[in-house]
Amino acid sequence: MPLISIITPAYQAEQTIKRAVVSALQQSYADWELIIVSDDQQDYGHILKEQGIADERLRFFSTGQIGSGSSMARNHALRVAQGQYIACLDADDELKPAKLATLLPLAQKYGAAISDIEFRDHETNVLLEQYNQLPCRDFATVKQIIPACIQSYSVYLYDRFRIPDLYYDPDLLRAQDFIYLMSFFNAIDCVGVSAEKLHVYYRRQGSSFHSPDTHQKSHEYKLMILEKLERGQHSIHNPAAQDVARRYMEFSLEVDRLYDEEILHDPQAQWLAIFKSQLPNRFLSTL
Repeated sequence: MPLISIITPAYQAEQTIKRAVVSALQQSYADWELIIVSDDQQDYGHILKEQGIADERLRFFSTGQIGSGSSMARNHALRVAQGQYIACLDADDELKPAKLATLLPLAQKYGAAISDIEFRDHETNVLLEQYNQLPCRDFATVKQIIPACIQSYSVYLYDRFRIPDLYYDPDLLRAQDFIYLMSFFNAIDCVGVSAEKLHVYYRRQGSSFHSPDTHQKSHEYKLMILEKLERGQHSIHNPAAQDVARRYMEFSLEVDRLYDEEILHDPQAQWLAIFKSQLPNRFLSTL
């Protein structure tokens, strides 16, 4: 049974880390290690022990910094990971018990795999609307991968022997998962897909993706990504994947523009509502 390394960056995660770690402990596939990298100089091993959580498969490291970003923390985890397969688990999300066992055969077959998600509110646990559009087969091509995991790109399991020497862009504090996932196509033709909802992604107020400055910061990083794509300063080497990534960034920036116009007339306008309305004709139809 191959070892799976689960990487978890932790920043101000004291209130959520137990939920994430327990979801790893409940995996039906037992041959894994969970690498927790503190990016806030907290001792998460001690925090978990105080909550009654201890397991020899848990490994703890630190970036030695405060708020350097999840890319830095994940890269540290990748450098110390011992597994052939890599999975990602954010400190405020959780895995369903069958996540690793279900995705491993697909990753062995295709080189990488993703699953569908549950999108929930952190405070109420209410199931929220999600927009993933899964392919009808058990794999996604480069043109199908974005619709298949459009609300969370860090739901992967991949074989680092088949996709070697891949690291996160430390310049990107947002959307780094998007670039990372698209870089899988440097080495493989398609990504395996499970239609089961095996990963729970929580919308949490105050997180980097749900805070007052989310829209402005996201816009800035989209522009940065587009500039990196134009200048070749990125890890996506497959031309088709580069094209899809560029199209998606341009589409997302167009949604930003429409949102900025709409909110002047309607302060209650929602970015996601505009995104959903524009997705079929302005992005999916161009693939």
